[in-house]
Amino acid sequence: HAGSVDLAIDELGRPIRLELHAASWQVRGAAIDGVTWVRTDPTGTHATEGNVPAHAFTGTSPAFLIATTRLLRLTPGSAATRVRLVAFTDPVLAPRTIDQSWALLKSEAHATDNGPLTVDEYQVNALDTGEQHHIH
Repeated sequence: HAGSVDLAIDELGRPIRLELHAASWQVRGAAIDGVTWVRTDPTGTHATEGNVPAHAFTGTSPAFLIATTRLLRLTPGSAATRVRLVAFTDPVLAPRTIDQSWALLKSEAHATDNGPLTVDEYQVNALDTGEQHHIH
């Protein structure tokens, strides 16, 4: 078992509940005055609280990508949008604040047996390193 992610967002894409488990660490968080979280070990003796003026959380789960796209609500061809996120690193769930730029490059409809499937292509830039990658 590598861990688990439980992420609930509101209709605007803001994280209203986050619970992460990895190794023997746990994080619980939500969007409160930015984003707020508590990170703890199983015994609770090493609990730490954090709060950062950020938009949302991110991590290795695709759930975070979906939540970020819903939060940003970008349209194809619009200018890139800057977003500040709190990432939790594997395996100890240490928090790290990151700044990214997101742009929706295009949306394509693909035929399926159940009707068209729209696939969006985003370009994500890490503002601290200049690294770029595309997600679909």
